Amino acid sequence: MPEISITVNGRRHEAEVPTTTTLLDLLRDELDVTGPKRGCEMAECGACMVHVDGRLRHACLTLAALVDGSTVLTVEGIGEPGRLSLFGASLSRERELPGALPVIITDSGLFADTSTALTGRYVGNRTARINALWGVRNVRFVRVNGFDGLRAPQDLRRGFQLGVLAGRSLSVLGSTDDDIFVAADLYAGWAQRNTFIGLQFLGEGRQNYDANHWDGILGSGRAASYLKVTSRHTVITSFEYSGGWRHRTPFQLRLGDAQGGVRGYGDSRVVGHQRGVVRVEERWAWRSMGRAADVGWALFGDAGKMWAGDVPYGIDTPVRYGVGVGLLAALPARSRRLWRLDLAVPVTADEYAGWEIRLSSSDLTRVFWREPKDVARSRERFVPASIFNWP
Repeated sequence: MPEISITVNGRRHEAEVPTTTTLLDLLRDELDVTGPKRGCEMAECGACMVHVDGRLRHACLTLAALVDGSTVLTVEGIGEPGRLSLFGASLSRERELPGALPVIITDSGLFADTSTALTGRYVGNRTARINALWGVRNVRFVRVNGFDGLRAPQDLRRGFQLGVLAGRSLSVLGSTDDDIFVAADLYAGWAQRNTFIGLQFLGEGRQNYDANHWDGILGSGRAASYLKVTSRHTVITSFEYSGGWRHRTPFQLRLGDAQGGVRGYGDSRVVGHQRGVVRVEERWAWRSMGRAADVGWALFGDAGKMWAGDVPYGIDTPVRYGVGVGLLAALPARSRRLWRLDLAVPVTADEYAGWEIRLSSSDLTRVFWREPKDVARSRERFVPASIFNWP
């Protein structure tokens, strides 16, 4: 193997590398420089970009042997490591026009809703706003294996991050509303090689000066702990919350939502304005089939509760429980994408719920909290998913 000498962020390193090793592999796996990320690995997404002798290069497609004697600058070498503050502004315009006649959606089609539950409940609005954006971040990364994936490498965020957007309505572009809008995204995490504790919460709301009250209030979040008992055994415990108040557009949370609900209640008709779910999962990486696949299995239990609130047809429920077992697979081996075949059974009686089988595929190694669709679809459209990767 050739021996190379390379300067990374002002520090000199010497290493023996195979001729097929990329600069990205050298930085992350050998030198523990985790700022450049593995993204598409096709030189399209830009997550691996670094400066080599002052020129921008894709580290995922640059062979390490070809940068012998070079000076490499990564994102860690710019400013104080891990710290970032940013400010910005945006102009937004939004128009919402709910349908005049409510309908009932069934397997057979759409039918007119003859009840009065939704009549006159939602009104249209036109809003133009000038928005201020502010973000502060102090984050470092800890490299681990097999936390959200079976054996996949993953960078856990350790530190603090806050993004805030505040907007004031303007009497331009046909705007008819008088309001102030505020949204925030908070993250905090602590990580070691075998342990991780994280918290993330997203919230937004509008001070409506026309009606002199707050409305459009929406919040969701997750608190979780990961414990790596052995290299093949992981215990994950989490609490997930979602809630909404005084929405100007149709809004409901489902007990059996595929992403945010209690497993085993997929056919349940229980809805409400708040949902809290506790999850406990024990996961084992069972066997690796060469480079083809990793296979594992999991035991899980969920406990969730709904609150009726002000949504149509909302119901207050006691705590409802679901348990199950899952077959897990990563294709190819060490892939960050995890395939699951879950069998879930409701423990608490529900007229419409029964055992269910779910097939799913997801990559959770890059995001701590992926907001359920029944929450995300009700957010204001102009709010960025994260100030730190917007626009």
